[in-house]
Amino acid sequence: MFNKPGKPVDPSATPQPKVKRHPFRWAAFILLALCVAVYFPSAASLVFLVAALLICPIQRFRQLSFVQQVEGKLASLGLPTNLVLNIAAALVFVFGVMITPTTGATRSAPTATGSLLYAASDIEYSHDPVNIFDYVVCTDAKAKLEATDDIVASKVGNHTVTFRVSRGLFSNSEESVEFTVRDTQPPVIELAEDSVEVTMGDSFDPSSNVTSVADPVDGELAEVQEEQQARKGEPGLSRLYDEGWYLVSSADTSEAGEQEITVWASDQHGNEATASYQLTVVDPFEGLHFNKTTSVLEYSNKQLDPTKLIKCSDPEVAFTADKINLSKVGDIKVTYTLTKDGATRKEVRTFHVRDTKAPRISVGQDELSIEQGESFDPYGNVVSVEDEVDGPLARVDEEPGDNGDGWYTVQGSYDVNVPSKYFFTVVACDRNGNRVTKEFSLLVKDPPAPVVSAAEEAPSAPTHDYIVNVNTGKFHYPYCRSVKAMNESNKWYVTTTRDDLIAQGYVACQNCNP
Repeated sequence: MFNKPGKPVDPSATPQPKVKRHPFRWAAFILLALCVAVYFPSAASLVFLVAALLICPIQRFRQLSFVQQVEGKLASLGLPTNLVLNIAAALVFVFGVMITPTTGATRSAPTATGSLLYAASDIEYSHDPVNIFDYVVCTDAKAKLEATDDIVASKVGNHTVTFRVSRGLFSNSEESVEFTVRDTQPPVIELAEDSVEVTMGDSFDPSSNVTSVADPVDGELAEVQEEQQARKGEPGLSRLYDEGWYLVSSADTSEAGEQEITVWASDQHGNEATASYQLTVVDPFEGLHFNKTTSVLEYSNKQLDPTKLIKCSDPEVAFTADKINLSKVGDIKVTYTLTKDGATRKEVRTFHVRDTKAPRISVGQDELSIEQGESFDPYGNVVSVEDEVDGPLARVDEEPGDNGDGWYTVQGSYDVNVPSKYFFTVVACDRNGNRVTKEFSLLVKDPPAPVVSAAEEAPSAPTHDYIVNVNTGKFHYPYCRSVKAMNESNKWYVTTTRDDLIAQGYVACQNCNP
């Protein structure tokens, strides 16, 4: 027991050992008392209070029965009591430092506010593992931070992660943080060339200049023929759309010039990218002169090689064409195929087929004569009527309204019972309207004079040589000047009397007065 001040000391009493003071114990007690003051009545503070009673240098507390039992147990084991208590005080001090919050912290349990700092709330889409602690920093450097959830960065969207902040065995808090996984990287389009040159007419695949189209995370994208956003939902296309796609615009090599080929790409999260290159379509026939040597062809039953009707300025150009059928009059289009350096080109030229040749008429005689009353057929004097292409023409009695396949007829009137000179015209027309005529004449003679006996024969007028113009109906002496201007075909040489000619209807010439 402690001696009270002013009370006399009993000399017979057994002297008590002097309690040795230990400054380290006082320091530990002060630290623990501070913890109790700051965090009381937390469970950790009560534990520290009990531990402080074990090592408290106040004698009264040390005389407690359970403390004396502990010291007695240590003494029975032959262990130095003070040393053991000092070691215990040191261990309590170290343990208190480990689990005791920093001095000056709030008295209430720690909360999320002010505990965690977020380096970033967005996480880039990836198939690689994510270290969540790269995105969170704790404001308490001595606190232990644990994550109860993992983030799968290969899944775009919001992810909630719960963090446990530990400041000791009995000082823990949890905080939920929402992170968003975003895909912000567009596809990467790689082209083989920035510009491509092809020959006009050649086949060209615009995709052949596309080296690759890939998403930085998902890899290669599939090529499609139509933009998938317009076709999403069609059977068999949803999977292709979900994995991303790319589309290449079409190319037209039928005409020379420059075109821009565009590549559109979209990954599964809607990130888009475009790239383009220049396509130049070269015309190997540029500046070529391809002209006709003639435009008009003669109607014929033959076939003509049209390559002979063309002049080309480039000797390296080969050209072919189907043969021309000349048996049809009118315009005809010929398609030429030009070839150079593996390229082809079509050129169309128009020719006109015309028929300029009339049929040919052949007659037996130009001048015919018969006796009065004899039979006569004018068609009998027509030997042939034929066209060079159409061949023999058909006989018709009257001129038809159209050309048909060609025809001929004989025009002219006559009377075999009336002596006179008659004229006929052969008219022929081929199927293309070419007409031709040819004339011939028929002389119907007087019947022979009746034979009379010498007794009956009376003196007759003298006969003379006359030339009758059968065209004008006048007769002349052979020496008459009008005879020289007369057409030979109109002359009729006759020896008779003047009266006989007048009786036949002819008139004497007024110049020579026969």
